[in-house]
Amino acid sequence: EEALCLSESRLQETQAIAHLGMWELELVGNRLAWSDETFRIFELDPTQMEPSYDVFINSVHPDDRAWVNDSFRQSLETRTPYEIVHRLQMPDGRIKSVQCRSQTFYDGKGRPQRVMGTLQDVTARKQVEEALRASEERFRAAYRNAAVGMSIADLSGRICEVNHALCTILGYSEQELRTLTFQALTHPDDLGQNLERVRSLLTDETAFEVLEKRYLRKDGSIVWGQVGISLIRDAAGMPLYILAMVQDITTRKRAEEALLASQRRFDLAAEGSQTGIWDWDIQANRTYFSPLWKQQLGYEDQELPSLPEEWYDRQHPDDRARVAETLRAYLDGETEQYELEHRLRHKDGSYRWILARGVVLRDAQGKPSRMAGSHVDITDRKRMELALRESEERFNYVTEATNDGIWDWDIQTGRVYFSPQWLRLLAYLPEEVPPSVQFFFDMLHPNDAARMTEVLHAHMDGHLPVMELELRLRTKSGAYRWFLDRGKVVTRSQDGSPLRMVGTITDITDRKQAEQALRLTRFSIEHAVDAVLWIAVSGRILDVNKAACVMLGYAREELLSKTVYDIGLSVSAEAWSAHWEDVKARTSFSFEGECRKKDGTVIQIEKTVN
Repeated sequence: EEALCLSESRLQETQAIAHLGMWELELVGNRLAWSDETFRIFELDPTQMEPSYDVFINSVHPDDRAWVNDSFRQSLETRTPYEIVHRLQMPDGRIKSVQCRSQTFYDGKGRPQRVMGTLQDVTARKQVEEALRASEERFRAAYRNAAVGMSIADLSGRICEVNHALCTILGYSEQELRTLTFQALTHPDDLGQNLERVRSLLTDETAFEVLEKRYLRKDGSIVWGQVGISLIRDAAGMPLYILAMVQDITTRKRAEEALLASQRRFDLAAEGSQTGIWDWDIQANRTYFSPLWKQQLGYEDQELPSLPEEWYDRQHPDDRARVAETLRAYLDGETEQYELEHRLRHKDGSYRWILARGVVLRDAQGKPSRMAGSHVDITDRKRMELALRESEERFNYVTEATNDGIWDWDIQTGRVYFSPQWLRLLAYLPEEVPPSVQFFFDMLHPNDAARMTEVLHAHMDGHLPVMELELRLRTKSGAYRWFLDRGKVVTRSQDGSPLRMVGTITDITDRKQAEQALRLTRFSIEHAVDAVLWIAVSGRILDVNKAACVMLGYAREELLSKTVYDIGLSVSAEAWSAHWEDVKARTSFSFEGECRKKDGTVIQIEKTVN
């Protein structure tokens, strides 16, 4: 007896752990017995009620009752095990999912006598399954509608699935990309590193790889992409597919190349520069000029005495007042640093541009006692600045010709430079526009403000390589026009905070209006009463409207897999080429004919061909 009690106790504990209840139904006497765990699952008190089939069926969710009844009855009739998952509705409205299994026992004449079964609470499992299904749906929606290109390829590189964004980036249709491999789309010079990154994933050296590589577009051009790759694995952890996320960074790479070229020019200029040193004893009014200081002005060391007058007298007349004021303000403590660009007369009589920097030493009373610093010949830089201004002028001519407006934003101060073309696009005069970022946001359409802020912050935080979005700006007349706004942070502080951002706006109002007109045209055709079919030169049906599907009795997908010969549009395959040439020659004409519906019925139609 003690062993039996111990066995029953262990059984009850096991049932509680597994949320598995047991039940037994005597069909002859219609008596139902439940285990303690079964009562717990139904949340009923065994001391307050007797279990019965009515109690059971009334606890079943109303939408499942008929199905549960029919399933149980069918198991008795067919003498097959009973196993279903259904819902229970608790008195407080909560829903549970349970898995019910049973086995029916029969007498010698085949009559059912009793049924023994189990009832397991699988609510948590069903919730996980539902969450997984919802997660998969969200992933699928995110995959299809993502702004970045995405692809799924098998382990050999064959592309199985792509989204619309990748088709746009590479210039292929979805069907075309599915016939290719990522190897065929990768620039040959970048394929090696790409394959190495995939190998690292497959050997579990890394879980995620990011690389920049070049793609070959369908038109033969090259597009740069920032690619994140990872593996899709099965339940056992074995790799099944390669998931790639592609961000078009062509604009960024071109900007980087231009920046690199500019940096090379700067490095060459820096290598050729020399720095002169000077030291001024303010109280004794004595100076020291280094040999390089003197060489900047064309003198050997012994040719030029180290006297303060040599600096004063060589200043360009137009700079003397500004030099004196800059020096006075620094020595009086009104400015924190001494930095001055001014001109000094060279030995050959020309003037050289000099960048002077210095620091002052003060005595115990705070009076300036000594000042030392450097001289750098920036004449070449000044010439380059002039060339740059001329280049900017040429660039402005180009942007005006292309109808692009330029903006340059000092993020710390909020000041913005708006180019003349930018102002013309909004019909403003320069004096009417304050050079502030607030003016831009004041002109921004209220419905575009949230999206603008989102994309701007995403770029500033480094999540997007460039800022690019379509938005509406209010012109001087009060009307809104559509613009494509592109921008990029070009300067950041040491901690990565954005300091300066430049970009352009392009008027796309005409394009947006054309897109709207196209959508309206498409809507009108789709909802037209007459059947409309688009047919290729080969005779294949490219598209149809709803009326065509109704008239012919086909679904749209069925018609798109057929040709005009399949539906008997009065033209045989042999005569199609001549018919096509006739259409091109006549442009548009109508005639009566017949066609064949899906059910084989032949109907008379009047056709207008364009």
